[in-house]
Amino acid sequence: MVFEIPLFPLNTVLFPGMRLPLHIFEERYKEMVADCLPGDRPFVVALIESGPEVGGPAQPRAIGTTALIRDLERLPEGRFNLTAVGQERIRILDVKTTRPYLMAAVEFSPASSAALPAAKHGAEKLWPWLRRYVKGLARVVETDIPLPESAPDPLTVAYLVPVFLNVPADERQSLLEIDEVTDLLERERYILRREVALLRAMHGSDIFGD
Repeated sequence: MVFEIPLFPLNTVLFPGMRLPLHIFEERYKEMVADCLPGDRPFVVALIESGPEVGGPAQPRAIGTTALIRDLERLPEGRFNLTAVGQERIRILDVKTTRPYLMAAVEFSPASSAALPAAKHGAEKLWPWLRRYVKGLARVVETDIPLPESAPDPLTVAYLVPVFLNVPADERQSLLEIDEVTDLLERERYILRREVALLRAMHGSDIFGD
């Protein structure tokens, strides 16, 4: 099913379940937020492929994520502080300029095979690496970051990993664009192993309690 939805191109990547704080000050996006209130009308967040984030048109990447507005704070001059929460992975089929802000014709494009045993096995293999990485990260920033002992369902694991990864936007986008959950989990496990090694090189093995 194809439907039209407001489009917010940004220099960041939003995943389903992820929270994204936004400060809205451009007139076109103030209007977009007003049209999406009281928060039950979604918009799309998509990484900018070309063009500016502020003050001009931008061309988005084809894969993005719908978002709903949460925790809205109204500011002077019609500005907003808000938190957007990622909902569904989508594919952008067309971009339209029928309103002050961009509109996108999109279709849902969920990651597949999340219910297969291979996906569950992939999540279980990845989970110790995520816990290890988060443990080291928590010690670096001196903040407790609790995670459960066992892995939740594969799709939740797959979309939880990017919450903690400090990697470039293009690499984050490459993860969002992976269609198969098993492939996504395997790629994330590779990245986590790399990031664990980087933390160890920067802070020593004792950062993990070794």
